[in-house]
Amino acid sequence: MSGPGVTVVVVTIHPFLQHPRNAGVADVLIAPSDHRAGSEYCAYLLGRYPHVTLVLVPDQTGGVLIGTRSGERALLRLPEALRSADATRVLAVALFEVIRDRGIGVDPAEARP
Repeated sequence: MSGPGVTVVVVTIHPFLQHPRNAGVADVLIAPSDHRAGSEYCAYLLGRYPHVTLVLVPDQTGGVLIGTRSGERALLRLPEALRSADATRVLAVALFEVIRDRGIGVDPAEARP
């Protein structure tokens, strides 16, 4: 997905399958929830993939846990009409662009001027 002059790499990790090879170059990961606590799972994914800026973990109830490299977490509840994989990907790109443009939720040493 891309915006004006910017390409955002969004990779979805599917349950019960190996992580895709392109997860290492992703800007944003969308991952299914697993047996771990959401914050622990986000920290694991951010540690495993150092290039990733943002992790989204949707759940079955319409909630999306959002984790950033700085360790901040947020839970967003999507309206029923927006509970789809496409809506989650659009949300992922929009959030990434806000983070990138404003330096929100990133390690201050990595923030862009």
